[in-house]
Amino acid sequence: MRHVAENSEKTAKKPRGRPFKKGESGNPGGRPKLPKEFIERAREKSFEALEYLIETVGNKDVADTVRVRAAETIIAYGFGKPTQAIDLSSNDKSFEITVKYE
Repeated sequence: MRHVAENSEKTAKKPRGRPFKKGESGNPGGRPKLPKEFIERAREKSFEALEYLIETVGNKDVADTVRVRAAETIIAYGFGKPTQAIDLSSNDKSFEITVKYE
């Protein structure tokens, strides 16, 4: 005999598949916009933040992992992240997807 928990209906997994009708969005309003003041303030502090990252890279007292991460951030925003190839080989059917972040 199989025992079923009292709350099983509430915790049951949602059915898989398409939750919305074709052409219908789950988020019709889109991503909410950040307040204008927030964006302006962040931009005002961006040069200060960049200087901090530059100082961190050159500071021998800071852990190497932190310095490397600071350098990666500077390079990523200065030149863009490098293209990443992902090999998805499976059952003699292989294909490659290239993802480029800009």
